[in-house]
Amino acid sequence: MLIGRTAEWAGIEAALAAARDAQGRTVLLRGEAGVGKTALLDRAAETPGFRVLRATGVEAESDLAYASAHQLLYPLLPFLDDLPATQAGAVRVALGLEAGSTPDRFLVALGFLSLVSEAAHDEPLLLALDDVQWWDTASLDALLFVARRVAAEPVLLLLAAREQAGTGDEAITAVARLPGVLELPVGGLPDDDVGALMAAVVGVAPPEAVSHALAERTHGNPLALVEMVRVLTPDQLAGRDPLPDALSLGERLERPFLQRAAVLPPTARDLLLVAAAEPGGELDVLAEAAGVDGLDRVLEAVETSGLVRYDGRNLLYTHPLARAAVYGDAGARERHEAHLRLAAVQEARGQADRAVWHRAAATLGIDDGLAAALDGVAERSRLRSGHAAAAAAYERAADLSSTGAERVRRLSAAADSAWLAGQSARARLLVERAEPIAGDPLSRGRLVALRARAASRGGEVDEAHRLFLAGADLLRDVSPGDARELLAEAVEAAAYAGDLDRLEEISVSAQGLRAAASPRERFLAAWLEVSNHGMRAHDVEDPTVLLADLALGADLGEPRVTVWCGIAALNLGDPTGMMQHYVRALEQARRAGAAGSLPYVLEHSAMSLALAGNFGASRSGAEEGLRLARESEQQRSAGQLLAILAFVAATVGDEEECLRCADEARAIAGPRSLGLTNATVTWARSRLDLGLGRYDQAVDRLVALASAEPGEGHPVIALWCTPDLVESAARARRTAEVGDAVARIAARAGAVASTPGTALAATWCRGLLGGPGAEEDLATAAEGLAGLGLPLGAARARLALGELLRRERKVRAAREHLRAALEGFQSLGARVWAERAAAELRASGEGASAAEVDGIDSLTAQELQIVRYVSQGASNKDIAAQLFLSPRTVEYHLYKAYPKLGVASRGQLISRFAGALTQRVDA
Repeated sequence: MLIGRTAEWAGIEAALAAARDAQGRTVLLRGEAGVGKTALLDRAAETPGFRVLRATGVEAESDLAYASAHQLLYPLLPFLDDLPATQAGAVRVALGLEAGSTPDRFLVALGFLSLVSEAAHDEPLLLALDDVQWWDTASLDALLFVARRVAAEPVLLLLAAREQAGTGDEAITAVARLPGVLELPVGGLPDDDVGALMAAVVGVAPPEAVSHALAERTHGNPLALVEMVRVLTPDQLAGRDPLPDALSLGERLERPFLQRAAVLPPTARDLLLVAAAEPGGELDVLAEAAGVDGLDRVLEAVETSGLVRYDGRNLLYTHPLARAAVYGDAGARERHEAHLRLAAVQEARGQADRAVWHRAAATLGIDDGLAAALDGVAERSRLRSGHAAAAAAYERAADLSSTGAERVRRLSAAADSAWLAGQSARARLLVERAEPIAGDPLSRGRLVALRARAASRGGEVDEAHRLFLAGADLLRDVSPGDARELLAEAVEAAAYAGDLDRLEEISVSAQGLRAAASPRERFLAAWLEVSNHGMRAHDVEDPTVLLADLALGADLGEPRVTVWCGIAALNLGDPTGMMQHYVRALEQARRAGAAGSLPYVLEHSAMSLALAGNFGASRSGAEEGLRLARESEQQRSAGQLLAILAFVAATVGDEEECLRCADEARAIAGPRSLGLTNATVTWARSRLDLGLGRYDQAVDRLVALASAEPGEGHPVIALWCTPDLVESAARARRTAEVGDAVARIAARAGAVASTPGTALAATWCRGLLGGPGAEEDLATAAEGLAGLGLPLGAARARLALGELLRRERKVRAAREHLRAALEGFQSLGARVWAERAAAELRASGEGASAAEVDGIDSLTAQELQIVRYVSQGASNKDIAAQLFLSPRTVEYHLYKAYPKLGVASRGQLISRFAGALTQRVDA
């Protein structure tokens, strides 16, 4: 029964209509207990034409991994056979349907998304989700993942959450932050609706004064009104006798429930208490735990009370407040006994994890045996990718531990699990609990490592670097392998800070560690040596000695380590090997469904593609990585990916997009002293100035970058942007200011580990400065850069050469190079550069138009990714698995891309654009 709620229902009705039209929506109902959120869910569930799935969060199950998701998705399990095998396997393991290796939590969420998409294939789908504040973290994270990806699905997620201080605040905030979510606050009923509700309950409308007085006493809370009306006398309802005094919300909601429970026989009250302690509701379990004889009679009594209902299998409370009232009114001893009886019954039935949690709820003080049992619960949760549930079990086990060493071990394990669940704040709190009682170096070192990784992930790279070194110092004698691992991560922190002098400090710390034995340790030792020399532009004495150990890294199958292999390859002068490693890392992450690893991999892949002039692939990869980084709260990656997007936009001349992304990147990188990101932003802004003819501004930015301190600049970026600096200075007639920069790149070009591209860049810079040999230098640079697969640099060198030849009145030769430059820029979609080349060509007397438009440049980043996969023959389902989308979302973006490309089918797209797409977006 729904009375009033016109505004709230209008919002829900509009969302239902949108879902019918395959425009997925998320609606959040929020309000106090008993205010009518569930009634709105009930009304929505009655909407014809929708398949409805419902689930209700249960406070007692909030530490059981995927408990709420299992409740919601159980009816969809028959669709598992239609999912890709990796997704189906991950879902089965997560829901406890089969054993298997721990699945990536994003892969589990992708499997849930695919189930939802399959269920919505033939009819719109309504997911009506109540008491979201009590959903377990694993289920909630998966739900948020789904909600972000149903924009093109006929799906409505209708969520209800109770607003109560200290209850589920993080869950409600996470839902409210979803893009496009419609928040509907549900408040008390106005006086007119209070009267209508009372008439519906007692059969006659009360006097207006009574309605007004009840509305004041209950603040219009429907549940409080219904329960109060049921205990009022006829004279009170008629206004002849005074109403009871005002009560607090908790009292006015709970008192009527307790009054109904109080008149029941003792056996019925026992059944109500165990039902309150075990909200799973299996009647057989509850009856056995309560010791009920004559179940039919007792069941009739509790159902008649209106506190619970029996659905044929489960005995469920009619409202969470009723359960809370009964449980809270029982004494501590009664509650403990109820939990112990439930534990005994569930253990006998093979429900081990629930039994352990009931024993934990009944235990005060120390119990090492129970702590060990909770370790088992945590491990089983971890194997199902339920890391938040594992953290809760380890933390409770720590509370029950008799020794400081065991408490530290379990708190450390809890912090590690919280970290894996993406709960950085919780991980830090657990570390803070453990540190004061951690005495041995191994425990202290591992706790410091957790703090360091949390800082690094959040972008606090200076603090991360300090902590990585401190942790390595603690572990160097007791666990050299772990110490070497932390030093390798310290390299990464130093690189993001732009403070490459720290690499010497790391190298010194690595000295004296036990000789590397395992393949992993040998790789890390080689990585540390190459990083210290290669990143700081110092020659490695004999690079071939390190190559064999570095090759071991790629075989470890870890995307992050494979990226390190790529960085090492670049430092040893092998850019082709670098890109091969990046491609392999992407394949590893996608094959494993490790979406949490993708932002880091895509940072490096996207930047390399941008430098090579492959702007389509760079942009689509960076946008994918940014979306995933934001979802997983990887601030460091989010900042760098935004900077890369700014760089790509600058190169193609999109000033508005460049400045937007640059500002967002700065907002992240500035306070965190992320020198790599700040330097990339500066390069992007200067590249934009250079392309738009603001040469003095470009020189000012790049000269400042060359001398920037760590945290604001980065030596490698300063080196890479030397051709931009020299070209800007030449055009601004400020070449006297770039002598040091040219000398640095020339010195780097002469190093043993220099890349061929560095030597060609030095030659290009000499040509840009003019003078004898400039023509030859520019021609050499253009040919060489083209041969290395660096088409943007080649086209820019040809443009400079054509301009030089035109000034020297060698018009025919100039036109040849300008034509080649124009074609190169057009093929890359670099409009601003193509316009400059076309203008130069026209100035030489040859007609030329600006950049040609083939439709590819009008695609969004996601459309570009999708049409690339289509051009390679992939199905929608395969593409969805690669990009962490639903097949219907892939179809939606594909059909939006068709008219932009001037095609009407997959076949036409492949036949007309496969070559262009491979050149433009192949990653």
